[in-house]
Amino acid sequence: MSKSPSVKDLFFKVFSLIFLIYFVAASGVFLAFTPFFAILSLFLEREGIDGTIRRIIFLYGRFTQAICWPYIRTELTGRENQPKEGPVVYVVNHRSAADAYFSALFALCQTVMFVRTWPFKIPVYGTIMKLGGYVDVEKIPISEFTQNQGKKLIQRKVSLLFFPEGHRSPNGKMRRFYSGAFFLACEFNIPVVPVCISGTENFLSRINPAFRPSKVHVHVLSPVLPKAFLDYNRKYKMKKYVQRQMKEFLGE
Repeated sequence: MSKSPSVKDLFFKVFSLIFLIYFVAASGVFLAFTPFFAILSLFLEREGIDGTIRRIIFLYGRFTQAICWPYIRTELTGRENQPKEGPVVYVVNHRSAADAYFSALFALCQTVMFVRTWPFKIPVYGTIMKLGGYVDVEKIPISEFTQNQGKKLIQRKVSLLFFPEGHRSPNGKMRRFYSGAFFLACEFNIPVVPVCISGTENFLSRINPAFRPSKVHVHVLSPVLPKAFLDYNRKYKMKKYVQRQMKEFLGE
């Protein structure tokens, strides 16, 4: 016999629909102003089309944090570890589909995100990500990125952001890391900045996808330099070191 949903579950399902309508409507208002933001950025910042799109994405991230308060409250610690300029490689744990929205809380404005294929298929969002130079990790090999797009981005001081687990954690515990982020950090000799996110799994859980009130905590750990790992297998050792540091902070 299947268990009937509780009153609380029904409430959050209804509220999730209302919240989604509100969020889409507010995003539409933001999109209406993007031509104005784009013109300002193109003429004042001179970052090119892709850089302009990244700046708009950054502003949108800040905007979504504002419109979701107080239902979603955010706390940022480790501000002293935030880089003043790029390029760096951000390495972030992954607990929820909402994690990417919180990158504007800690990442530099000029940051390219590495994502899987499916988000590029979302109408409007996918087009904006492509224009912003976001990288589809399922289509572009890291070695190819290093020799072409990556080299140009690093020369322009654009940072890179990875969710090295590849998929959202089903239980909040950190999964094994892939090596791409650490390979690029070693190839370009730029710091890795580990970032620990908690609380997003309560707001939008992978198991129970309903919007619930949450407090999201983001902590920026100390940057890790490739030169601290000197032997031939340094990207592997760097990966293990960073994952261990993040697990210790998250209490895993």
